Amino acid sequence: MSCINKVILVLALILLGSAISLSQTKSVENIESEIANLKNPQPFSVHYNNRKDITTIKLSISLRGESKILRKRFKELFLETSTIYSGIGIDDKPFRNLICIKTRAKKFYFSNDRNLSIGLDEDALNLPNGNRSTKVRGRKIRETICWDINRKLIEDLSQSGKMNLGIGSLSISLSDTQLKLLRDYAKLLRVKKG
Repeated sequence: MSCINKVILVLALILLGSAISLSQTKSVENIESEIANLKNPQPFSVHYNNRKDITTIKLSISLRGESKILRKRFKELFLETSTIYSGIGIDDKPFRNLICIKTRAKKFYFSNDRNLSIGLDEDALNLPNGNRSTKVRGRKIRETICWDINRKLIEDLSQSGKMNLGIGSLSISLSDTQLKLLRDYAKLLRVKKG
């Protein structure tokens, strides 16, 4: 085999490897397009951080709903799921998945209890001791509690017909609309294999 043929063969293998790699990723632009085509795109976001070289897909669901009690206690109450990937775009191997409860209120609600229980259909899952951070500005207190989760839990959340969250003294049932958002989130994370 001549030297030129060897170079051509090596280049062909490199290009083939690149094509396989590209077919197993989704670009930020593709994800943005998928989000724009969702029935309710507002709770979703995708962001590439050039400095850290990571791509983050996020879903933020308001949990206050029409509950007078929750509206009285919290100015903001969100369930947030984030999936973080190394590099530009996403593949089938995120390096971190988070589920967080984010609040804004006039007092601390989760200083003593940082456990999250998730009821899925007939199953229950307990996530102990979430990482808690707080910010206090005047009379406004922001609490964020996050738990690292695995990718399978995101799929389980998206496939459940009923979901209930318990944190501290709160028990919140997610509506069908909120469950649909979780299903859409799980679809955004799926990457077609070459």
